[in-house]
Amino acid sequence: MKNPAAVFFLGVFLLLVSPLPAQEPGIPKGADPERLLNKPESVSSSIVLIKDPPTVWIGMKADVHTVIPEKLETIRPLIFAWEDYPKHFKRLKENWIERRQDGTVFRMHLSVGLMGIYYDSVYTLFARALIDTPKKLFIEFAPLNRAEAYISEDGTVRRPLGLWYLEELEVRGEPCTYVRYIADGEVLKKYPLQDTVMALFVDLEHQELLKQLIRAVERNKLGRK
Repeated sequence: MKNPAAVFFLGVFLLLVSPLPAQEPGIPKGADPERLLNKPESVSSSIVLIKDPPTVWIGMKADVHTVIPEKLETIRPLIFAWEDYPKHFKRLKENWIERRQDGTVFRMHLSVGLMGIYYDSVYTLFARALIDTPKKLFIEFAPLNRAEAYISEDGTVRRPLGLWYLEELEVRGEPCTYVRYIADGEVLKKYPLQDTVMALFVDLEHQELLKQLIRAVERNKLGRK
């Protein structure tokens, strides 16, 4: 693969890096739920170079949020339906699920690309709900052994971790759900200006992920009628 932009899209499913359990992110101070109705926005993002001779990694952090005009109980089944993720999120082609009492092993096949050039990666994460109440849901994805600097099978993704955070609230007197998605990981630098290209697309790509979730919720609502 010769396109420097294509490797960036591996970051769409990368998440929060820390050897400790993730902290509940909550709703950012000053966020306007009404403005966020079905309109994903970026909370923050960053792209940094990490030199680890003889290689260089690109650290990517993305934090996006939106508000969906549905109760949390309506969206919760979609978030937990790991088998259906390839239907909702276009860059995830396949996944293999192993359900365990303490969480779910989530092995994914991610196909990414730009302008007709595609790149495949397969890696394994452990998904677990840190909070699961009627009004709040907080799910973390992390390598099975968080103490190790996990690298994907193809060697292009390092330390993939992250989270979904959902909280029910009222907007204009109606029940809605605040949705926040945080991604944090490292991608191998293989091309000139790769980090520059990633910086240009990081916000838009992760906002698109939330748009795909919004569309999945809308399809599910139509199916219930």
